[in-house]
Amino acid sequence: MTCVLGEICGAQQNALRKKQLMFAVVTSLDVDSMFARVTRESKRPLHSIPLFPCSAEDIDDTVAKCVQIVYGDRPASFAAKLLWAAHGTGGHFRSLEELVRSFQAPPHFSETREPVPETASYILDVVARQLRAPLEPMLESDHIGAVFSKVRASNTLYDVAMRNSDGVFYKATNARHGMVIPCVAPRGLSERLAYDDDTPVAQSIVRLWHRIYQLMTSDRDKVLRAWVVGVPLLEVMASTLLREANGNNPVALLDVWPRAFVQQWGGKEATLFYRPVGSDCGKVLATNTYVDGLSGDDKALSDVCKGKGKVPQLCQAMTSDYPAGVDGAHTLAVKTASGAQRPIPVVMQMKACNTVSGELLKTWAEAAHADAKGRLKLKQGSYFVALYVSKPMKKEWEALMPEGTIVVDRR
Repeated sequence: MTCVLGEICGAQQNALRKKQLMFAVVTSLDVDSMFARVTRESKRPLHSIPLFPCSAEDIDDTVAKCVQIVYGDRPASFAAKLLWAAHGTGGHFRSLEELVRSFQAPPHFSETREPVPETASYILDVVARQLRAPLEPMLESDHIGAVFSKVRASNTLYDVAMRNSDGVFYKATNARHGMVIPCVAPRGLSERLAYDDDTPVAQSIVRLWHRIYQLMTSDRDKVLRAWVVGVPLLEVMASTLLREANGNNPVALLDVWPRAFVQQWGGKEATLFYRPVGSDCGKVLATNTYVDGLSGDDKALSDVCKGKGKVPQLCQAMTSDYPAGVDGAHTLAVKTASGAQRPIPVVMQMKACNTVSGELLKTWAEAAHADAKGRLKLKQGSYFVALYVSKPMKKEWEALMPEGTIVVDRR
């Protein structure tokens, strides 16, 4: 890069002698580590014009237009897969361009590598570290993988990233200090099956991920309903990874959702933790086998809320006209107060709206509490309502929330 800039600066000097004005633009993925060197060696300052990542809304719009151009009004069975992968790029424009190009040639896009048994220890280690501290840099010489390997196998971050076959690469670098921020490829886990030399927990997480991936990449109507269990299953995955990486220490709700809002019952101080599931994480999703319409859903959700059995359960209402106050329920949480712990049912509600106000949020919460007490027969103070909202609320709304309410928005 320094040589390129030196040539450009020489061309500028010649242009100035001829009284011609010349501007040079050089594009680069990362220039942070070049500023001091270029300024020192070329004796000219380097000015950067940052290109910010594509927003989530623009990604949605791009995918919708792409599907419309390629398929018209015909349904696209893997449009959801494109949306999933598009958001997995983090808004990186060149990656989005490559993804869209491959989508416009459907045979190429639809041909995916068959999953094979391969270690997921490196991917899971990086994901766990990023969950714990998203912006914490690492040395390229740091070893990763041992936590999720039966044989405690590890390798340096540099070697794993340079192999380009383990789904691990760099999101940002600081060459001056030899530090990097790693991340994983969106399809890294999807192309792997459980590997015998990985720990039982790692193998269970890989199987759970495949179940989540299948839920989220089916046809559109199923995907919309799948989010009801998909988000809590991602919480199971995240909390399990954090627990393994942190030496089996408890994982709090705020460890997974740092900006979640919790309105306690009666203003009492209490902390919500995730119940440990370990290698049983794939057994969390309960199948709603009741076929008696609304009463069947009431029975299935009530059974889950009773919290019987060692493994926490997660279930969704299957009836299309089930009351809007409740989408599903789980017993993934444990409430800690005064040194005592007890599992606590959480009644869930998923909301995807373009505009969210405090009053609207209050209405949703009150409806969920009414159904939790009326339909599921839960007692005051014995449960929580969790609202998952697709849009962040900008104005003050916390004081409007009823007691026993958790609010998680997309931030």
